[in-house]
Order: sequence, then structure tokens, then C-alpha cells
Amino acid sequence: MPCNCKKCAGNGECQKIKVNGVELIPRTQDADGNMFVVTVNGVSGVVFKKDLEQQQ
Repeated sequence: MPCNCKKCAGNGECQKIKVNGVELIPRTQDADGNMFVVTVNGVSGVVFKKDLEQQQ
């Protein structure tokens, strides 16, 4: 599934990101990269970059 987030892999697919050990695939990203819309098991939700950085 193609994405329009800035952090896409070379093949145009979204890079997976991990939150609390759960792999998420960002679908969209706001202009400054602080917010991602992710889909997990068919459910979409918003993840904020500050929350991701705490996991790394």
C-alpha cells in the first residue's frame, strides 16, 4: 500500500515504526513530521513523534 508520508522506504512503501514493541505502518504524516496516521489490524490511529522518540 503506497503512502504519502515523508519517511517512505525506497519502494514507496511506508517504513514500519515500532511503539511499545508493536510494529506500526505510518500512512500519512503532517508537514513537520510530528504526527503520523497509522493502521494496525485495520484500525487507524494517530501517533505523535514525541511518543515514538520515547520508545527509541
